[in-house]
Amino acid sequence: MVNWKDPEVALETARIATVVVHVCAGWYIWEFLVSFGFDWEHITRRRPIRWTLIPYFGARYATLCMAIFITVITGVQDTSNCATGWQVVYFCADLSMDMVSLLLVWRVIALWEQNIWISAALGLMWMAELAVPIHAIINIHPIYVEQLSTCSLIQPAFIRYSSLAPMTLDLCSCVLCFIALSRKRGAGLWKVLLSQGLSYFSVIMCFHVPATTLVLVNLNDGMNLGVEIPAVIAIVVCGTRMYRGLIQFNKRDSDIFTLTTTNIGWRRPPPINVNMNRGIVIPAGFVGATTMDPDCENSPSIVSPTSDTGKITMFDKSTEKLPAESIV
Repeated sequence: MVNWKDPEVALETARIATVVVHVCAGWYIWEFLVSFGFDWEHITRRRPIRWTLIPYFGARYATLCMAIFITVITGVQDTSNCATGWQVVYFCADLSMDMVSLLLVWRVIALWEQNIWISAALGLMWMAELAVPIHAIINIHPIYVEQLSTCSLIQPAFIRYSSLAPMTLDLCSCVLCFIALSRKRGAGLWKVLLSQGLSYFSVIMCFHVPATTLVLVNLNDGMNLGVEIPAVIAIVVCGTRMYRGLIQFNKRDSDIFTLTTTNIGWRRPPPINVNMNRGIVIPAGFVGATTMDPDCENSPSIVSPTSDTGKITMFDKSTEKLPAESIV
């Protein structure tokens, strides 16, 4: 069995963790750049400003700062600012996780129609998640590893246990989201919310839960670093993509099932006015002749797309009253 506390094993693990951290930082910077068009549309007021953009921007830009700082301090030769650099990294990482959790909490509260018990419970859990890492950030102990020419971090036990708070809140939020969606079935927005919930739950199970488990086991500090940073970046990428996907869904036909993929376009195409009524719309040519037909002078003209003529509704509108505007 591998002795993870052996100095040689710990040194090799730290070297691998440094490479993993640099790769993940580069991945996030690429993700940030290809999706910056969405941010720019809000900065230039081409899209309406929502107050839910505060945690969205907080998560994105805090993670960007974390990626930049951790790349710098893991390759720095100066030992004088090790503590400050790691405090900035952990502050940005915790802030980004808190902001992503807040986006998820607001979504769950909206799905539960502002239920006071759900809102109070999730609000208290989020405040606990916000407060727990503060003490951990103050008490981190970085050291300089000459063999790697980098600043490394010795994590006290309190830092390791602080990772339980965001994982617990995210899991509870996902469960409540699925329960709320199971009570209101429909199409369009319901499918998008369900697919996004499954995606976020998958990311938690693939990244957050294994990372928290390994951090609690505490094989060594290099292993802890190598699993924490990828987990933070994966959760932030998933959470911010979910938010963008929900915003962009409101600009499309509500019966189109859209995946939360990154929008690589730097410029938004001109808006398309679509009818947001759910159901199947029969084209005008099937229900009325045009004025170009001489044999149908008394027939109605082309049906206006805004009228109710020729529309067959497949779904009961009561099943589609999900609070989309309050979610985003």
